[in-house]
Amino acid sequence: MGALQKNLLPNWKPFGISDFTASAALPKARRTICTPSLPDALHLRQIRKSLNLGETFMTPAVKILENSGVPFMIHRYPHDPKNEAYAMEAAEALGISPHRLFKTLVILLNGCKEAVALVPASKRLDLKAVAETMGAKSATMASPEVAQRAAGYVIGGISPLGHRKPMPVVVEEAALDHKTLYVSAGKRGFQVELGPKDLIRLCKATLGKISK
Repeated sequence: MGALQKNLLPNWKPFGISDFTASAALPKARRTICTPSLPDALHLRQIRKSLNLGETFMTPAVKILENSGVPFMIHRYPHDPKNEAYAMEAAEALGISPHRLFKTLVILLNGCKEAVALVPASKRLDLKAVAETMGAKSATMASPEVAQRAAGYVIGGISPLGHRKPMPVVVEEAALDHKTLYVSAGKRGFQVELGPKDLIRLCKATLGKISK
């Protein structure tokens, strides 16, 4: 167990089944699936099967995390289809600070090049700052259709990992203020928690002061 525990984030348990069962008495919105991505840990597919989540839970983002070897946790919460404030909904449902939950936004650099920006749910993207950080003359928000086509995910479930189209990624530098942060796991109602340095490395991201 010692070799396993040293790879986990502080205070994380190696398996997710018991954590999910123990949380049954908590409000539905707080129930979580805790999944470290480690060779000797219980495989995520086994957890999906035991919880009757099915293969629909596997997303490109989760597949990348599974194969990366970094420790991570998947958190599930009930999504209200009528609520379009996706990031704030997730933070409130999971009982965490919106400063720790980062929303994934698809933008257009110079009006044509797709890119991805991650900022806290509690903040807004500073388009001028992100353009400067990415070495572009301008930055605008991509339309939902463009964002979904480039990312391969639906709005409200866009993850910073596993995009259909390779895109440069920039992350608000305040991400490094947290031991762990939350980003979409690639499906509405699911967030993944991991260390900010692991996220930045997996995304090959640039850091910058891009929120206001």
